[in-house]
Amino acid sequence: MTFRVRSTPFPLIEAVRERKAGTNAVTVSFVTAVAMAMMLTNVIGLMVEERVSRVKHIQVISGMQLGSYWAANFLVDWIKMEVTCVATVAMFWGMDTVFKEVCISYLLFPFAAIPMTYCLAFLFPSVSSA
Repeated sequence: MTFRVRSTPFPLIEAVRERKAGTNAVTVSFVTAVAMAMMLTNVIGLMVEERVSRVKHIQVISGMQLGSYWAANFLVDWIKMEVTCVATVAMFWGMDTVFKEVCISYLLFPFAAIPMTYCLAFLFPSVSSA
């Protein structure tokens, strides 16, 4: 006794293809967002450590302007974050998984995350709690 099976599925419609690509983009962005969150823990840890050890206070007493302090900190933190974001986008491009929306959001991520992290750093009393 033999069985012959014939299967002819319907072709994928465009909406299903878009949903499938969108799901992959969401998964990739979620997984890499965890790595970006780890970068922010570095930023907030350094901010809290400077506040607890009074390094900023000593620099202000020595004559440093607060605008220069915050601009220099932002520039250094932005460079650290942007290097990581550009490397992530380059890896997306190298693996042929370029999601335009995810790449744009990662390149703009440091501009939103770093100021928010600076504001939230004042909520923590110690580095271990941050």
